[in-house]
Amino acid sequence: MFSKSLKADFYRLKKDNLLWISVIVVTGFSVFTFLIYLLIHNLATADGLMMPPIITTLAGLRLAMNMTNNAGLIVLIMTIVLMAKDFRQSTIRNKTIIGIKRREAYFSSLIVYYLFVLGIMTYNVVLTVLLFSTTFESGVSEGSVILEFLKNYAVGVAILTPWVIIAHFLTYVTKSLGLALGLTIGLFFLLQIVALIPQIVEVSETTGLLMHFNPVLQTMSYNMGGFFEEKKYLWFSLGSNAVIPGLLIFLGSFLFSKADIK
Repeated sequence: MFSKSLKADFYRLKKDNLLWISVIVVTGFSVFTFLIYLLIHNLATADGLMMPPIITTLAGLRLAMNMTNNAGLIVLIMTIVLMAKDFRQSTIRNKTIIGIKRREAYFSSLIVYYLFVLGIMTYNVVLTVLLFSTTFESGVSEGSVILEFLKNYAVGVAILTPWVIIAHFLTYVTKSLGLALGLTIGLFFLLQIVALIPQIVEVSETTGLLMHFNPVLQTMSYNMGGFFEEKKYLWFSLGSNAVIPGLLIFLGSFLFSKADIK
């Protein structure tokens, strides 16, 4: 029954117009971002009036994997809209009628929508890297360029994972598009504020490390390359991104199995 639920979710996603709308939106943002950085680079280097900013293809890759920027946020919102359709169109109720267990429905949707986000963001990365590589240096001073890009991509995947799981949890627990969007966006801004604390007040090294459970702070460290200089922040973030999302998946599947579905 799980495979049947999985196939049904993949089929619905493939047929949904929001899939192609997401591709178009991400393409637009990727091209727009490249043009903006190209303009900044050209203005900074014109007539040698000022030192050019450090813009590299590797920096573009990190930006493209960012779930807290414009394209990433839109992808996240699109994902919540897609997930909420499971309830508005009575998809979940129909699954239970034909014998699919609620936990199976929960996990199949989580897998499909996670792969949706990963696929869209990977497309964003590939397109951004191709565009940036036409003008900017790779940003890799030593070692293999391909391995360095793959390492940064893998860490980016680990950082975006909590956002998908949080959005899925809130959507399937509330069963409401409005509530899920409101809570996700509210949590996003709350985590943004928390991430600014170390920049406003001095915190201990231990506190700064513990605060890296925050995916917004993780993204900030990732974009600046700090993860790869201070490995303890990287390993703590990867660990928290395994534990916290794991707990949310367990709690979400438990609550959903007890929820009333109309």
